[in-house]
Amino acid sequence: MDDISFRVSGYSSVSSDVDFQMHKGNGFTLCIFGEVFGAVIGEEVLSEVKLNERLLSAIEKHQDIDELVGAIVGEAFLIISNDTELDIFCTLSAPALYFHKEKSGEITFSNNEKWIYCAYGSYDTLDEKEVVNSILSHHILARNPFDSLFENIKKLIPGSKIRLAENQSDIDLFFLNYKQKQGTFSKNSKRFGFLLEQTLTLIKKDEEKKFILLKSGGIDSAVLLAALGKIDCLHVPYSGVGHPSVTLAESIVKDFDNKLILAKQKERMSLDYLRKRGEEGFGTIAGPQYLTVDFAIKDEGELVHAFSGQNLDTLYYVDTFAPLSTITGYKRAVYTFLKIPYRVIYYWMFHSKKWRFLLTPILRKKEWRMSFKTFIDRLARSYQEHTMVYEKEKFPKGLEALSEMYKKNRDERLSLPVTDLMKRKFGKDLEEFNSSERLTTIKTLRWCRTIHNVPTMYQNIRRIDDLERMIVYNHGPLASFFMNYRLSIREMFTVKPLSHRYFQSKMKPYSSYVKELGLNPSWTQGIVSKLKRVIQGSTSVVPQKPLSLNKEMDILGELLSNQRLISEDFKTPEAKMLFDFWMERINSHRNFSWTKDMAMMACRFVNMQIFLNGILNNDNSAK
Repeated sequence: MDDISFRVSGYSSVSSDVDFQMHKGNGFTLCIFGEVFGAVIGEEVLSEVKLNERLLSAIEKHQDIDELVGAIVGEAFLIISNDTELDIFCTLSAPALYFHKEKSGEITFSNNEKWIYCAYGSYDTLDEKEVVNSILSHHILARNPFDSLFENIKKLIPGSKIRLAENQSDIDLFFLNYKQKQGTFSKNSKRFGFLLEQTLTLIKKDEEKKFILLKSGGIDSAVLLAALGKIDCLHVPYSGVGHPSVTLAESIVKDFDNKLILAKQKERMSLDYLRKRGEEGFGTIAGPQYLTVDFAIKDEGELVHAFSGQNLDTLYYVDTFAPLSTITGYKRAVYTFLKIPYRVIYYWMFHSKKWRFLLTPILRKKEWRMSFKTFIDRLARSYQEHTMVYEKEKFPKGLEALSEMYKKNRDERLSLPVTDLMKRKFGKDLEEFNSSERLTTIKTLRWCRTIHNVPTMYQNIRRIDDLERMIVYNHGPLASFFMNYRLSIREMFTVKPLSHRYFQSKMKPYSSYVKELGLNPSWTQGIVSKLKRVIQGSTSVVPQKPLSLNKEMDILGELLSNQRLISEDFKTPEAKMLFDFWMERINSHRNFSWTKDMAMMACRFVNMQIFLNGILNNDNSAK
């Protein structure tokens, strides 16, 4: 998606330096920024032209267009204006739209966070609590949904809308109004396949674009390969070229007679490249694996459009807690069984008083006593992506003092906004929600906590890599389908069966890959100790093993060299402490044991330092 900026004044005019579609109606104007391929509503597939006609007709008749916008395939912003009010929608696959309101009443919107931060951000408006939150959170949990790193700049996330009228502004999530009937597993399988294939058909209608598939060894991208058919694939071997995921990706791609390109591994990336990447936005240096793998693709200067399977796990199960694709056979079954207590909290029966007794054998009593408000707060506060709701948050040694500040910030800026939205939607208190309403709340929180961040990160990275990542499962038809999907009993004991059924219908049996790769599971190894943990009622996350990351930490230290530490002007003691902690840790990294989470946090710290250093020392020339 191109960078887009526009200004609104008096709620009836739009100006922009980029092209946009404008459609006039009876007393209103519809403007569309970005790219709309069409929509899938029910069994009907609408072209871009037909969709525009349907939108104009609905607006003319004062009908609700939430369901129409929620079904859009495309990354776009829709603006509907008349003389008294203005509505702005972000489609479900678009990056966040940041906005700043001037004293004159004029509002500037932009999907380029660097641009708008440079234009309106300063030390006086820097939100140091958000800085702390962004560094401590998991890399795709970096941003709270409606706040930015600056107090005077707010944002709309994918799937949200804002109404401006009479000096008031109300933000809502429009996909919450999308209704979906729950069918059988067989019907849901057909529906998933239909939505996937129609979404890809609409996107691929532009034959002039160069498309490629980012192919991991996992099922999410394998499903895309099965649906796409003939397409070149790129595998990024973050864990090394000898990792089983590489062999698995090669075997699957070979079965479809496609070409697999392996991204280049280097001893280290260019420091100049990494600095430029970090300067483009937060989340662009998300982990140590990005410091040594070059996955930029350039095709004679053309922008390459890459299909990505990102976010299906989170949309489908909310959080899968699933085994790797390279874990097979009995070992996979045991792993899946052990993770059921993690997955079951996203199951409707867990929230239904009528059926809770059936889950008693695999859950501990204190989960039943937890109020729904406490449940939601705990889910929002977890600073690790794959942490159970009822587990105690464990902050890294030396950062425990930041725990309360972090939790309070998440309560006020993530949990509270979402629960307020849901109480308005259902017209009652949280504790009165039925099982369906509770699940809707949990999935909405998950969208606001995780999924909305990825398109923004990819938008920032695109400016350096010339690679337009298209997150297929985020597009309206698929995202709306899964956001309103209720897991069956079958899906409590297996991992993503909708995806596996579709994949298996298009390919050789999955067992063939087990045979080719020699992945015969030594399933008896460690099974006694794992079953002992289950009997004792322990479902704690297995501690991460220390990693040897001296090379990566050396690179981070070099990126910080000759940079003025932005925390020198911080006013919040906790924020100063966090920056001092990471400077010492990186400078003395050979004296510490590193886990993957800690290494990723170090990368986010360096990214934040590089990004904000450029923002806070600019001359506001973007205005």
